[in-house]
Amino acid sequence: MQLQNNTGRLYATLIGSGMIIAACLIPSNLGSATHTMIVGGATLVGSGTLTPWLRRVGWGKASAAFEDPELQRVRLSREISEEQSQNRLSIKMQESLDATRYFAATLAIQAIFTDAQKAQPGFEVCQLRFFMYDKQQKRLFAVLRPDQPECHQRGWKLREGVTGMAYATGKFQIATGAATHDGTYNLDEDDQKRYAHLTEVAAMPVMNAGSIVVGVLSASHDTDKSILGTEEWRGTHQVASDAIARVVVDLLGWYSDDKRLGTKGGFTQG
Repeated sequence: MQLQNNTGRLYATLIGSGMIIAACLIPSNLGSATHTMIVGGATLVGSGTLTPWLRRVGWGKASAAFEDPELQRVRLSREISEEQSQNRLSIKMQESLDATRYFAATLAIQAIFTDAQKAQPGFEVCQLRFFMYDKQQKRLFAVLRPDQPECHQRGWKLREGVTGMAYATGKFQIATGAATHDGTYNLDEDDQKRYAHLTEVAAMPVMNAGSIVVGVLSASHDTDKSILGTEEWRGTHQVASDAIARVVVDLLGWYSDDKRLGTKGGFTQG
């Protein structure tokens, strides 16, 4: 029988999401297997959500029969008209696909965090958060954290804290000792008290393939160890940031890889 367009798109999305979820369960220590499954799954999800029409294929005993090009053109024109007359169904399906992508993204981000914490002995004490810039509120907020409501966050202004500084400069930032909670990174009095317990804080800009900053991956801990300034952590931090960039671009579609984007995009916290 013939594969309907909407069904094909939904199957691609579900299969891709399944690959991403499976990747989250693999203890790969940021290995190539996890990354390959995440990227592959993201590609399928992107194909399912962004490709408006799939070529109709007739399946029968392991054979495929493709339609005549002219008949296909007529059929697609008719289906486009029908789709446009059923906006409610399209909107509902898009909402379902968006929800599926968001859920898969939260799992992927948490898997990346877990892999980073397991990459080296001692890294498990580090707390990681991924921040994106809200253009309306002009602050960076931690996103993709289903267990921690985002609406109650204070957020970071540009050049405020290592997170705001990393986003504004596009460079890795680290604060150790008193610099984590004094005026070095433009913290106000309340934040200086709030973060007085931290020993180290580091922030790595998350960039797309065009070197445009799309977010910041921050890490911190309150132990007496020196971790975030080591080469081992720096490499792990960079790999995790690169993996998150693919989630944002390929899976969520919140940014593209176009290096010609003159200004940073952002998201609207809701």
